[in-house]
Amino acid sequence: MPDDVGYELVKVLWENIDSIKSTNKVVKDMSIDNAAKDNAGIPLHPGAEKYYKEKGVL
Repeated sequence: MPDDVGYELVKVLWENIDSIKSTNKVVKDMSIDNAAKDNAGIPLHPGAEKYYKEKGVL
């Protein structure tokens, strides 16, 4: 997936997380502060990494 698409995907997720949380209990504990941590050694997509750096969580 192109970097800009990955970036937009992560951005849309986090900018709408409250709405998503209100409809899905599975994501109720999701937090951007820990979204980029403990990924079981799986590297972040470059677009996601860019977004998390912009938000100061990486």
